Amino acid sequence: MELNVGTQTWSVEVPAEKAVELHRAAIPSVPTQSPRQLVRAALEKPHDFESMRWALTPDDRVTIVFEAELPNGGELLAGVLEHLRSVGIAPEAVTIVTPPGSPQQWMEELPEELADVKTETHDPTDRKKLAYIASTRAGRRIYLNRTVAEADFNVLLTGRGYDPFTGYGGAEASLFPALSEEAVRQEFASEFSKF
Repeated sequence: MELNVGTQTWSVEVPAEKAVELHRAAIPSVPTQSPRQLVRAALEKPHDFESMRWALTPDDRVTIVFEAELPNGGELLAGVLEHLRSVGIAPEAVTIVTPPGSPQQWMEELPEELADVKTETHDPTDRKKLAYIASTRAGRRIYLNRTVAEADFNVLLTGRGYDPFTGYGGAEASLFPALSEEAVRQEFASEFSKF
């Protein structure tokens, strides 16, 4: 048997009794449900966890940290809102928080029955809109969007992917530094611009 390794070809002999049959994984089928239905199903039966409904009560104030650039974002958001409504949480008890500069066309994609949600674009320069949540070991105070910090429950509806600067991209970065104060956001931006 010949194997291509880098720019070289290696010849290998494998005794029959040591050979292992190769099994290829089945190609997953294309989902037939809409993104809205898929997100509702994922919230109802997440992988290796309980349904989100078990963590909620009808009196909860919920924020959805939303990455508006998600493909089918409005439809995904509608699925989350419908799931929350099925638990008894009224749209008026939900605030959708987006980072500064986010596009807002997703609001037009929401169904009329879900249009009573509150919306907030994070303002990292308004100290009244920030809440102190902790200090680092070095004594640095950490501030986060007040609506998110004071909510009874937060849902993060963000993408996930590789980030060349931080190594990750998604829920963590959508909270911090994205929803922090302006000085911290600028510090992170200048740190990553060195590359």
